[in-house]
Amino acid sequence: MLYHENSRVLILGAGKSGLSSARFLSRKGCRLTIADDLQDASLPLDLSTVDLVCGPGSIASQLQKEWDLVVASPGVDIRPYDAPIVNDIEIFYQEYEGQIVAVSGTNGKSTVTSLIAHILQQNGIRAIAAGNIGLPPLETLDEDYQVTVLEISSFQLESIQTFTPDIAVLLNISEDHLDRYDSYEHYISTKARLFRNQSQEHWSVLNYDDPAIRTMANEDLIASQKVYFSSQNRQKTDNFINCTLKGIHGKVAGKFMDFPASRTALQGLHNMENMAAAVITACLCGLEPEQIGSGLEGFSPLQHRMTPIREIAGVQYLDDSKGTNIGAVAKSLAGMERVILIAGGRNKGADFARLSTVVRNSCKLVIAIGEARHHIKEALEPVTTVLLADDMDDAVQLAHKQAIEGDTVLLSPGCASFDMFDSFEHRAHIFVRAVEKL
Repeated sequence: MLYHENSRVLILGAGKSGLSSARFLSRKGCRLTIADDLQDASLPLDLSTVDLVCGPGSIASQLQKEWDLVVASPGVDIRPYDAPIVNDIEIFYQEYEGQIVAVSGTNGKSTVTSLIAHILQQNGIRAIAAGNIGLPPLETLDEDYQVTVLEISSFQLESIQTFTPDIAVLLNISEDHLDRYDSYEHYISTKARLFRNQSQEHWSVLNYDDPAIRTMANEDLIASQKVYFSSQNRQKTDNFINCTLKGIHGKVAGKFMDFPASRTALQGLHNMENMAAAVITACLCGLEPEQIGSGLEGFSPLQHRMTPIREIAGVQYLDDSKGTNIGAVAKSLAGMERVILIAGGRNKGADFARLSTVVRNSCKLVIAIGEARHHIKEALEPVTTVLLADDMDDAVQLAHKQAIEGDTVLLSPGCASFDMFDSFEHRAHIFVRAVEKL
């Protein structure tokens, strides 16, 4: 057991995850201190008896002391510290008695996590989506869920110890968070921690087309039983799902899966891959194909992921504000034409030149905003015209002036939002407001 009554516990970060851990451990009788490097950090009334140490350097200074347990929030970079550190995912795993599905990947995590939970719920299984999707898993323990579907970020994988999902889903790996990791290889190795404790009694659901994931499987870094999905390689073997724009088909655990794209509101090849990952997982959870098919229906795509806003004079305006890395931008642009792309924000270490091919094929114009706008202009100007905008309103006005019937104006930033906005949701709100003013 990680803790006991009267354990001295340090919690790093006073955000949603940290407060959830504090509430849970407080009920267990632990003596808590929360450290946060933000000067204006505060605690809600129900945690008024918890010690709070805040301000620059608070985390480092508190880690110099002796603690029985240190619990990190995902937003806290734990790399500089030698102390053994866990997170709420690890605590949840040691408390929970149901089945755990863990979904990770650079892009598509929230969609797949939500879709798996939806399919299970539609078939009478008490399931919940939690984790990085917004609901701290410790807040679900009192509800007696049969299956918990956890969205897991690379930050959360840094501080797991014994966490072992029954089914681990890895959707894709592309450059992201290179402002946090020493290299792309370091980012990949962190993602591989998803499988570190699995054995042959567990399952993994893997993207066959992703070179980094294939390398993990080929180098025996994944000990669990494997099921693959692919949009680029056609195979008729068991435990392999093929994806096309028309839908998905293949066989999982001896059961035939054949679902046309029309069974779901999800559109685009990347969403067929997402559907395949969810269908495979639902099958591994024990559902029959006809149950999975009925569960696919009624699922509403998540907001800010290729969400249509409005059409003006034959020009479509799409909100893909959740596209916070270049891999997400590439997937959104794939197969599109005549796109005016609005991109930029706070770069996370990515090289936008990697988008050159898809931008050349899909974009008639790029409008760059935020801190990364000059880098984007330098990286993409060899393949298309790049204009600089002062803010989102300016970007939308520029796009409106340049667009003609049949064009698509797409906000898919490829960057974090925090240089200009509070969150990707706030960025989307400002974009939508600017479009509505046209």
